[in-house]
Amino acid sequence: MNGDSNNSGSTEAVLKVNIDGQNRRFVLIADELVTIGRASSCGIHLQDKSVSREHCVAMFTNGKIVINDLRSTHGVTHNGEKVGHCELRPGDTCQLGSALATFEPSGTQLQAKIVKAPAEPPAVPVAPSPTPAATAINITPTAEVTNAASSDSTNPIRNIAGYRILETIGQGGYGTVYRAEQIRLHREVALKVLKQGDDSRDHKAQIEAFLREARLAAGLHDPRLVQIYDVGESDGEHFLSMELIEGGSLARKIRRDGPIPWQDVIRLVRDIALALKVAHAAQLVHRDVKPGNILLAANGQAKLTDLGLAASGEHAGTIAFMSPEQLRRETIDGRADIYALGCTAYAALTGNPPFAGDRQEMARGHLKQKPTPLLDCDMQVPYHLSQLIVESMMAKDANDRPQSATAVVERLDRMILPSNIEPAGLDEEDYPSVAPTRLGRPIRRDGSSKSQKALMARICADAIIFGIVGGTVIALLLGLKAIWDIDIYRMIGR
Repeated sequence: MNGDSNNSGSTEAVLKVNIDGQNRRFVLIADELVTIGRASSCGIHLQDKSVSREHCVAMFTNGKIVINDLRSTHGVTHNGEKVGHCELRPGDTCQLGSALATFEPSGTQLQAKIVKAPAEPPAVPVAPSPTPAATAINITPTAEVTNAASSDSTNPIRNIAGYRILETIGQGGYGTVYRAEQIRLHREVALKVLKQGDDSRDHKAQIEAFLREARLAAGLHDPRLVQIYDVGESDGEHFLSMELIEGGSLARKIRRDGPIPWQDVIRLVRDIALALKVAHAAQLVHRDVKPGNILLAANGQAKLTDLGLAASGEHAGTIAFMSPEQLRRETIDGRADIYALGCTAYAALTGNPPFAGDRQEMARGHLKQKPTPLLDCDMQVPYHLSQLIVESMMAKDANDRPQSATAVVERLDRMILPSNIEPAGLDEEDYPSVAPTRLGRPIRRDGSSKSQKALMARICADAIIFGIVGGTVIALLLGLKAIWDIDIYRMIGR
């Protein structure tokens, strides 16, 4: 442990991972969260069957590497025991499945090939040491650098058809998203560049789907949809530029802060349902509604992104949020998006998707199992909200779900609005402030219960008046008896 003092002030640490006798080294940047797993979207991408798609998250902070398990199948083993959380100091090791991870002391990796494992862009400060059960959701981008001394600031600046690329902010199976400057307008945008396919026929089909869906999405205008600015091609690279949202994704917020209060989830679900209403009206099914595709603006509004771009085929999607009919490869409609939005709301409330495990286990859950009821998850959630999410939106049969995004909005409005206000008259700024009651029904904090208070005050006043009158009559009768010796009992009897 002698290297601890040498690393406590470092801005980088090297994590060496040994799989089947082969070593790979990854640079961790101080206080940046990186996801480790088998999925291509992970910051540290490990090709080993014992490693789950999103196995764990790691962060280098205060001279040590902190690792938190994400409920992986084969877990994290430290000092011979399965743990949910462990801290590695220079020279310490742990196992991720059967892969051996080592915090390599400084000075030992100079001749080794190192891959930089970036975290998500620091639009919002990342809190250190997240809890092990925070979430199994990840959209951490991936980028590789072959020189240990390289950094994003020293990489040559690339230009794409009037855009200057500033940094990589996301990467997935379909394309890479960059923060870029639109040179002529002097504004920053999110620039998505389609990946080059290995098969020319497949890549041609991807290009056609990319352009078709991008143009359709660009024709949709709603403040809850991430706006598309431009779509084009430059030197064989197909791209689109879109609105840059600084607040980061819902997935990142869940991973950083854990479960979200139900009051905020109501607004989030309402925002995305309204975005889906616009998309569905244009006959466009999103097919990949999930926390990673929901961005949070600075004013708290939720925005839906990757509309029609997250999948090149009708049945593609993210299995943790995929409807049963998508898994069965049946024809899907907007009700599949409603199911995925229900799963997303469940993940926001609990910190985890409704079904855990590997792909087969998650698929089996969507097809045959019921998720743990929200009211059994040790949280305060209104009963009617729990019913809407678990029993209605996540119903296995599409016919048992709300049949449109509008129906979801109407049910949410009935929960949060008093009966004398019409939901259709609400604008964004008119969202009521809601609070739980003993019966699990929300009431407005701004005084919608004033009528009940007035009624109680009137009853109390009437009781006081009745008591005063009654007491006066009794006192008068007793006085008559004492002065004139009148038999008041005989008077009452008459």
